Amino acid sequence: MRPPALLSGPPPAFTRQGEIQYTPAGTAGSSAAWDARSVRGPAVNLTLTDEGLWGGTLQDRVVLLHARSGRITGEGVDVWVTLEGPIVHVQGLWFGRFVGIHFAPGTISASPLTGVCAVELALSPDGLWRGFGGCGGVLDYVWMSLKGVAADPAHEMPQWFFAFLGALPAPQVSVFRPTAAPAALARPGSIGDFLPSEFRGRAAGNEPPLPCSIRDQRLCGRFGYVGP
Repeated sequence: MRPPALLSGPPPAFTRQGEIQYTPAGTAGSSAAWDARSVRGPAVNLTLTDEGLWGGTLQDRVVLLHARSGRITGEGVDVWVTLEGPIVHVQGLWFGRFVGIHFAPGTISASPLTGVCAVELALSPDGLWRGFGGCGGVLDYVWMSLKGVAADPAHEMPQWFFAFLGALPAPQVSVFRPTAAPAALARPGSIGDFLPSEFRGRAAGNEPPLPCSIRDQRLCGRFGYVGP
């Protein structure tokens, strides 16, 4: 992430740079967007203060967070962001619960709140991330759209992380068993100033298959969609 420019005057007007839209099948979905100094959506409203802290609300919690050198901290929050080749890892504690997100060029695997919400997505040729996910014990076919700079989470931390959580449905206390999606390594990635330089790296691999169709299991192979 680019180091924020702290302003002493009134904050500038919100200019959307990235947006995450999360849509379970049969719903209108939800989303969160951000610019250099704020993250906004129905479930998130955060602003970067002149002191360099992110303050506001996220999923009905009032937060005041410090984000520097690959770490996001605050009362009840201790989250690390690291890079392994092109894969961005986000993991730590979010108000007493484990949060883990693994973003590869072709897959997203996330347990935003362990045992409560989880998603397993693969990048489709149409540019949407498709797979399965849910909260509160309900498993749905879902798709996610990463708009603008959202396709590069390494350079858009911590806003990407805040928007990802803010785009999800409000968590419910229940056990969730996610459907596994294939892991993949793909194009080389890069990292922004949010992470220390020692986390830079390169890796390469193959494109992942599409998620299996829940309506036509004949199209499903051991590792995903294999075609007719």
